[in-house]
Amino acid sequence: MPDTAPGSPSRYLLSKFTPKLVEFVRLSNKDWRNLDSKMGRRISTAQKRLEEGENVWAAETTVLDLAYLAERDVVFGTRDAIVEHDFLRFIDGLVSELLGLIPEVLHPTARRQLRDLVVNFGLTQSKYRDKVGELVATVHLLRVTDARLLDFECRLVAGETSLDVLLGMPSGSAIPVEYLNVHVKDDRLEAEDDIDVFLDYRIAQKVKAKMGAVVPERGVLPFPLLLVLWFEDVQTLQRYAGRLAGRATGAELPACVIMQLRDAEDRVSWEFGSVQAFITRGLLPA
Repeated sequence: MPDTAPGSPSRYLLSKFTPKLVEFVRLSNKDWRNLDSKMGRRISTAQKRLEEGENVWAAETTVLDLAYLAERDVVFGTRDAIVEHDFLRFIDGLVSELLGLIPEVLHPTARRQLRDLVVNFGLTQSKYRDKVGELVATVHLLRVTDARLLDFECRLVAGETSLDVLLGMPSGSAIPVEYLNVHVKDDRLEAEDDIDVFLDYRIAQKVKAKMGAVVPERGVLPFPLLLVLWFEDVQTLQRYAGRLAGRATGAELPACVIMQLRDAEDRVSWEFGSVQAFITRGLLPA
C-alpha cells in the first residue's frame, strides 16, 4: 500500500472503499488504533493467500482484507481489483439502502450491528460473509414485503436464544425471522434433488442449535426462516432454480439468492432477490 494515508491506515482504506459504512458506524480513535494494530498480520495473511492463488473469499477474509487487496490491485493495475472493489461497493450500497428503509429510531441499533462489519471482522475470525448475508436479507425482506423493521434482534421468551430480526406486519402482528446463510457449490451435489437434502440438513442444524428441537418435516419449523443462498455462477443457480422455487412452504420463506454477475463487457455487479425475481429481471433464463 502506498504511503499516502495520513493517520490511521485502516481508516484510509475503509473510508476509500466503504465511505458510507465508515461514516455511519462512527468508530472511535481507539477502534481505529485497534484495527491498525492488527493490520500487519491481516495484510500478511491476505498477501500470502494472494500469492498462493487461494480464493479471496476464504472464511477468514475480512472487509479490511478486501480493502487492502483492492488498493493493492489498483496501485499495481491488476484486473483482480474489480472483484474486491465491486463487493465493497455492494456492501456500501446496502448500508445506504438499509438506512432509507428503517426508521431513524433504529439507527443506533443499526450502527451497533454494522459496526461488527468493521471492528469485529478486523479482530476475529468471524465469517464476514454471514454478516453481509444478514444485511442483504434484511434489505431484501423490506424490499419485497409490506413489513417494517421493529428490531434487529428478537429475543425469545424461553432462554437466551434470539432470532435475527423482528418484523411488524400491516395486520399489527410482529413476526420474528431467523436467517441462514448457505454457500451453494455445485461440486458438492450430484443430482438436482440433492439440493433439498443439503438444505434440509442445514436447516435442521440451525433449528437444533437455536432451540434444541428436531425438524419433523420440511416447513414445520419453530420460527420463520429465510435461506440466504450464495451462488458462484448462473449455471448452478439455473440447475436448482426449480427445486428452490418449490421449497417455500410453512415457516420456510422464499429463499433470497446472492450472486456475482458479469456482463458481456466483463463489468461486475452483485445482485440479490428471489429466484423468480432473477427470472423476471432477465438475470436467469426462464
